[in-house]
Amino acid sequence: MCIRDRYMGKYIIYLYHGYMYSNSYERNLKEVNTNIPSIVKKVSGQLVSQFFENKRKEQFEELWQSIYEVYKKEVTINHMKILPVSQKQLQEYCQNNQKNESEYFRIECSLLFRNACCAQNCPFYLQTRNDFAQHIQDFNLQAPSYLSLVHISEPTR
Repeated sequence: MCIRDRYMGKYIIYLYHGYMYSNSYERNLKEVNTNIPSIVKKVSGQLVSQFFENKRKEQFEELWQSIYEVYKKEVTINHMKILPVSQKQLQEYCQNNQKNESEYFRIECSLLFRNACCAQNCPFYLQTRNDFAQHIQDFNLQAPSYLSLVHISEPTR
């Protein structure tokens, strides 16, 4: 065994020991593992798991991007036709769906609601939501003026 290999082995041993015990108090108290094959096995196992973790993240990002593209298309299609809701339409909807009209915050200048979606194809059509801002936030990517329109004035009941 040449001198370089001997020092390289010690170097690996102390690097691994420092990696395992980053706290100097622990590092000085713990016994140093000098079994190079077991160190190599543990380190290579960690490297392999990190490699697969990175691959999983990449695959998840690709999957998420494709799902998000489909989602944006669906949101756009479902919100192409946003119509004002008259008082009569709201009364009929409330009667048919056991809702109370006072739950809705109407914006008089647009006849839209601050807390319910007015897109008839939307699965959340006229459902009151506390998180309505989040509902229209994604749609705002497709129609930037919509978010401003909904927030134009103070709500009225």
